Amino acid sequence: CLEARNIDNGIHCDGLPCTNDHDGYPCKARTGKHAGRQCFISDHLSECRQDICKEIGVTSDCKFVAMVARFSYMKDYKTLIRALLRLDNNVHLLCIGDGPFLNDNKDYAHAMGIGSRVHFLGLRKDVPNLLQGSDVIVLSSEHEGFSISMLEAMSCKKPFIGSNVPGIGDLVRDVALLFEFQDDEGLALCINKVLGDKTCLLYTSDAADDKA
Repeated sequence: CLEARNIDNGIHCDGLPCTNDHDGYPCKARTGKHAGRQCFISDHLSECRQDICKEIGVTSDCKFVAMVARFSYMKDYKTLIRALLRLDNNVHLLCIGDGPFLNDNKDYAHAMGIGSRVHFLGLRKDVPNLLQGSDVIVLSSEHEGFSISMLEAMSCKKPFIGSNVPGIGDLVRDVALLFEFQDDEGLALCINKVLGDKTCLLYTSDAADDKA
């Protein structure tokens, strides 16, 4: 869920604690007149999930791991695709972006036998909704400068997992889960940790949002 400052985007908070419609995790609306009162998130986040399910043709019990990045070697989608092999079959990957390595990654996902669980959504104008409807957000890069997509992901109050490289690890080490570059096993462990541990999910979500 999002803080009370996003109330104009269809999220209505009256105070704290509040509860996310679809997962029941508490959060806090910490600012302005909304602080200190009971609040509940509107149907906005549930609608985001429903829209994703409808678009890619999956059931509502699926989990979504999202990554927003250009398809280039530096962004290393392939490690994330390999990590998906180590996750439950109801976990799906949302790849948001375009670039010269797009078709190569599509072929790779099919070669790995998980083409039906890897969804290439292209360039989108509704990225915030896609992130809000996701369960975990990943950035699997060789290096980063100052990543706007990382900040956008963290501000959606979702668990953030990043590769332990310059531009990510040094900026979010205290609020995110990190894995070594190209380590699909380590990435899968991080994803399973937040999907399977509500306490970890809540902590990393709040910490990422605070950092952003």
